[in-house]
Amino acid sequence: MNQSDRPLVSVIIPVWGAEKLLPRCLAAVTAQTLTDWECILVEDGSPDNSGAICDEWAARDSRFRVIHQPNGGISRARNTGLDAARGRYIAFCDNDDAMGPHELEYVVEQVRLHPQRVPVWQYAIDWAAFEQASALPSSPRLCDAVEMMLLFTSRGIEMQPWNKLFDGDVIRREHLRFNEELGRLEKMGEDKDFLDRYYRSFFGGRPGGYVFFEQALYYNERANDNSQATRFNRQRAAAPAEGPEPPQPGYWNVICRECRDICSRPALFANEQTARETIAHYMATLTFGVYSARALGEPLPCPLRREPAVSLLLELGRQHKTEPLTWLLMRWNRQALLARVYEAKSWRKAFYYRLDKLAHLMLPGWK
Repeated sequence: MNQSDRPLVSVIIPVWGAEKLLPRCLAAVTAQTLTDWECILVEDGSPDNSGAICDEWAARDSRFRVIHQPNGGISRARNTGLDAARGRYIAFCDNDDAMGPHELEYVVEQVRLHPQRVPVWQYAIDWAAFEQASALPSSPRLCDAVEMMLLFTSRGIEMQPWNKLFDGDVIRREHLRFNEELGRLEKMGEDKDFLDRYYRSFFGGRPGGYVFFEQALYYNERANDNSQATRFNRQRAAAPAEGPEPPQPGYWNVICRECRDICSRPALFANEQTARETIAHYMATLTFGVYSARALGEPLPCPLRREPAVSLLLELGRQHKTEPLTWLLMRWNRQALLARVYEAKSWRKAFYYRLDKLAHLMLPGWK
């Protein structure tokens, strides 16, 4: 490939059933303040007018390239885009979403400063909040793997490919592609599978490092009934509860070590929303640890708060008034009831919801 012809960023957009929202998506790409990009539109056998819209935009702006193919699902469409991508970096966008005008400029600037880190950014689901964030200056911060894991968990930003910038050379060298057996309504998980393999290839055994943008650089549309995510969430909500996860040997000790490390970092709890979400996450994982240990006959401290991780988490829970039911049961050392509550919640049983309501009445103002 002639390097002079190589765009800096390839933006890959799978297109299916998006004729109403696709023009907004493509307009957001053309509005990028970084102009050295190509946009690969993979029209995946769409039943509406989306293919014609793609062709119209490509006729207007040569940076758009259109590939028409029979419907094969989002994984195959993204792989077609990866096969065609020429950019040094690769970004993804869904056809009903919108990139913020500074997305590519801000993240490429940071990846040039920190080439050993993966850029990750917050997204918005409210258009007004997205427009407000789009007017803000760049505000990245460097995160290690532990802090990023917390942000992944608390912000719900882990599983998406469209809020990360990828090294195109790594993808080409390792021939990384989405698993085409996944990425369908009946079998999701293609994003996590791809991301896990990318991180292993990119970091190559090095400690993971990230650049995180607190501001929303991307808008995720939740009101499109045609989107695969919307249809999957509707299908999942209607499905019967799956019940508890299988107990894991040694999980209690592993999660306690992790929790002790997290709770010893005050900076991670400076933001109230992040603090509450982090506390809720570790309350849930410690509860599963109790469930696993009891199911497998493994020892637990008695009382539970003798374990420093539990003691630290109880104090943080009190300060931030978070997760009253789990907080009370851990404080009272009700190990059997904790395990039972975990099972009841996983089965969506009324017993759990009644106890949760009672705990909120006992500790008013808690969340």
